[in-house]
Amino acid sequence: MNRDGIPSPTGKRWHKNSVHSLLNNEVYTGTLVWGVNARDGAPPVRLNKASPLVTKRNFRQVSALLRSRAPRIEHLRRFSSPYLLSGLARCESCRKALTASEAKGGKYTYYVCRSLLIQGRWTCQTPGSTRNTLRG
Repeated sequence: MNRDGIPSPTGKRWHKNSVHSLLNNEVYTGTLVWGVNARDGAPPVRLNKASPLVTKRNFRQVSALLRSRAPRIEHLRRFSSPYLLSGLARCESCRKALTASEAKGGKYTYYVCRSLLIQGRWTCQTPGSTRNTLRG
């Protein structure tokens, strides 16, 4: 499209993100959508009034293909933390994430319930003696 001089919706050159946005935009099926990211969790409102450029069947097929090829989204803490179990380990009592904590100037590292760290010991029934100690 760049080679043929066809402008993107913004009037600039085509990039992979602009093509991806186009393929995920339901308006090309003739459906106008409002409230997809509504904060109150209400379902989006759809209005089928515009002239379709793509059939709904083709749009669903392309959407399914894009979803099947999309990389799995992982929480950033899993990749940026030097601690092996970050983002994976959960507290047995309250199911909150376990967070690495250090003691003695970094000599000892252990995992502790995040609710204990943030809200205090009365928020979780996990005893402090069950901390898993790792030698640094």
